[in-house]
Amino acid sequence: MLTHSAVSLQVLDVTQFMKYAVQSAAMFESRFNSVERILAYAKLKPEAPHHILGKQAPPDWPQAGAISYNNVVMKYRPELEPVLKVRYNICLLQ
Repeated sequence: MLTHSAVSLQVLDVTQFMKYAVQSAAMFESRFNSVERILAYAKLKPEAPHHILGKQAPPDWPQAGAISYNNVVMKYRPELEPVLKVRYNICLLQ
């Protein structure tokens, strides 16, 4: 016959086992996600080369340049208020 203290110890053992099982499952899943991510990165197409032979810019390029943002409005969703309203010009080279 089991005593009250023996039953309590068995319940604690089951609780500790369940805690260990959940922790192990979470650790396994996080490590497996890392493996899946590495495999996905390995399948990516390589980017274009940084320099393309026969397509170099002239040594004096660029002679002039500017960046203009006119009436740029950014929202998280169409129905929300704008989070950014931009209008400016940057003159890089003249």
